[in-house]
Amino acid sequence: MSALRLVFLADSHLGFDSPQRPRVKRRRRGDDFFSNYLRALDCADRDNVDAVIHGGDLFHRSEASFDLASRAAAPLLSLAERGIDVLIVPGNHERSRLPRPLLFVHPRVHVFDRPKTIVLSKRGLRLALSGAPFFRRCGEEIAATLARSRWREAEADVRLLCLHQALEGARVGAHNFTFHRGHDVIAREQIPSTFRAVLSGHIHRHQILGGDPHPPVLYCGSVERTAFAERHEQKGFMRIDLGKEQISWRFIALPARPMRMIDTSALPQSKSSQARYLRQRIAALEADAIVALRGQVEARILLSASEIRALGPKTMNFALARSR
Repeated sequence: MSALRLVFLADSHLGFDSPQRPRVKRRRRGDDFFSNYLRALDCADRDNVDAVIHGGDLFHRSEASFDLASRAAAPLLSLAERGIDVLIVPGNHERSRLPRPLLFVHPRVHVFDRPKTIVLSKRGLRLALSGAPFFRRCGEEIAATLARSRWREAEADVRLLCLHQALEGARVGAHNFTFHRGHDVIAREQIPSTFRAVLSGHIHRHQILGGDPHPPVLYCGSVERTAFAERHEQKGFMRIDLGKEQISWRFIALPARPMRMIDTSALPQSKSSQARYLRQRIAALEADAIVALRGQVEARILLSASEIRALGPKTMNFALARSR
């Protein structure tokens, strides 16, 4: 008997900044998310893992075009054809359902479209994976949701719980906001100790919560930075080795675009002076940076969005809405 090998990724947000009919011709960030999604799945193929678990928000929105959904499904179906089981938890961005589900139909692709338990028998181990799509008021409803998954009825050597939820103790944002128990947060003590670990998406920062006496909670984080609150966070996915008596994991970093802020509190008053001020500061940044103007007050910015974008290379992205 050898350890099961798993790849765990989440919050791919495919379709982010990918309008079907863009009004402005500029670099879009959608390819960044797809590239990192594929990098994680390439690792699963290269390392010949036994299963891939996606912890939710595979898509950025609940509606996905046929082309987008097909591009997302293709590498998963390819893994399934190679004998690698794929498990997907629909997230809140998908409104708890997978868009265009018929594209994901395969005997080895399992979607937690409702609370359920899936048992995989590999390498002499029976692994039970229980899970459910994202649900609100999870702090109040987790016990009933687990009961509906019928996890106790599944015979298994080891159990994992797959979710897309906020659990008590998770931290997010530049100011380390910490989730505390409540109607929309699951308390650690609400997770039965029979589960070896909880694998969850939803929280974009990679972190591991606790351990004894409760099962550890593994957040792999998102594959790319979706907001400036994440600008200091490393992005990636996890490789998990799971045996009958032990579990180990490691975080594998993915390339994430740098996010930089330009302070506009000392912005000059004339349009030409503003252009010089911004051009100098943009020139000091990485060519592929995602740039925001911090403290932007629309009445003070005399340059249009297109004029601001023209100050930097075409490889840059500019987030020109008010940012914090």
